[in-house]
Amino acid sequence: MNQLSYIRSRINALRRRFALEVSLVRLRPMVDDHCLQWTIARAERKPAPDDFAFFRKVAAAGFRLPTFTSAHSYLQRCLAEKTVPGIEHLLGALLPWAVARGLVVPSADPPPLPAPEPAR
Repeated sequence: MNQLSYIRSRINALRRRFALEVSLVRLRPMVDDHCLQWTIARAERKPAPDDFAFFRKVAAAGFRLPTFTSAHSYLQRCLAEKTVPGIEHLLGALLPWAVARGLVVPSADPPPLPAPEPAR
């Protein structure tokens, strides 16, 4: 019985130790998808996807982040500048502690827009 308690305590310690990495792995596909939708919308000259739907999706996945406001500000800045949000930049806005630890490194250059489809 004592071994079982020890194993449980070690598992819980590992969960706490890698909580940031696990949250980054869980959050990245959602951010990738949102940035891809944004890129497609810009390439097809359509309006940007709804940011609040993205934040609802993130919250539904179990993330209760105090940084939704800064991420929304970043997305609004991208909308005003007519650029596509970078995946690392959006991850950095959502998880600033990942940037501080060096797990997310926002690049200096925004990602290029894909070439628009030729009109038929």
